[in-house]
Amino acid sequence: MLNDKETRSLWRDSSDLFAQDNASECAYQNVTRNLMRVLLEEAQRCLDEGVVKTPEEIDFALLSGAGFPAFRGGLMRWAQQQVAAGGARSG
Repeated sequence: MLNDKETRSLWRDSSDLFAQDNASECAYQNVTRNLMRVLLEEAQRCLDEGVVKTPEEIDFALLSGAGFPAFRGGLMRWAQQQVAAGGARSG
């Protein structure tokens, strides 16, 4: 939902990231990491609730319907690559 508590807190926490003169690569990475975390949490809920059966179904849906960058291979494949590279952080 657009008006739920989690969404409002994400907006509030990130609203000043680009107000600085040097909207740095670090700020961009923080926004990207936060958005990817939200997508992954929702994907996990879909798996847990049986909306989809496999991570590959999530990848297919995001690649074909939501415009997820094809060069990343899909959300779930991207997440696996991040974990393998040691790039996944809790936050």
